[in-house]
Amino acid sequence: ALGIGATTAIFSVVNAVVIKPLPYPEADAIVTVTHSAVFGNVRGDSFPFSPQMLSIYTEGGRAFEELGMHRPGQAAVTGLGDPEQVSTLVTTASTLRALNLQPALGRWFSRDDDQPGAAETVILSDRYWQRRFGGDPSVIGRAITVDGTPREVIGVMPARFALGGPQMALILPM
Repeated sequence: ALGIGATTAIFSVVNAVVIKPLPYPEADAIVTVTHSAVFGNVRGDSFPFSPQMLSIYTEGGRAFEELGMHRPGQAAVTGLGDPEQVSTLVTTASTLRALNLQPALGRWFSRDDDQPGAAETVILSDRYWQRRFGGDPSVIGRAITVDGTPREVIGVMPARFALGGPQMALILPM
């Protein structure tokens, strides 16, 4: 009984993390690119990308149809009742294009949203949209205050959007 229980538990973890495909169209074409370097006898793995490195890969590379970057973060949301601290995903527009997943409502970021001086925009996760806005589709175009900056809600991601983890509430342009 212990052996069966342990095997079932291990399989559940392996299935969810390794075997089960990502919840995106053409998931088998999605890859993660990381950097590593050797300094003397020490190897460093998973150096983070910088916007400058992304620019070099994007301009000179032909290996990827889309190449983007993202990182987790935290932000304070005010003006919607009680202020709260939420998990965010800060990303480039190309990351969302690479996943080939359309928002459930509105639009995703464009290349213009990635530019300095662009209008301040935000995309909501489905879970956050349901919890804070009751699933109201008229949320598109509304302004919410994120870290003291008013941002226009331009989209709501579908429930199956998993990048950033289940607690991720907002997607912000990098």
